[in-house]
Amino acid sequence: IQYQLKGLEPETAYQVDIFAENNIGSSNPTFSHELMTLSKSQAPADLGGGKMLLIAILGSAGM
Repeated sequence: IQYQLKGLEPETAYQVDIFAENNIGSSNPTFSHELMTLSKSQAPADLGGGKMLLIAILGSAGM
């Protein structure tokens, strides 16, 4: 599974919490990470327009 966070502001701190959710309910966050986006001048040119994105790759066995 991949997920992209779009429209993040440059030089801004974000906290990302990852949890599971199904028809029974939601889990507690299994992963929490604080990140800081780059300034516009440091953003890779191939992302276009200086926008930052985060790609999270998640895997689960036995689901």
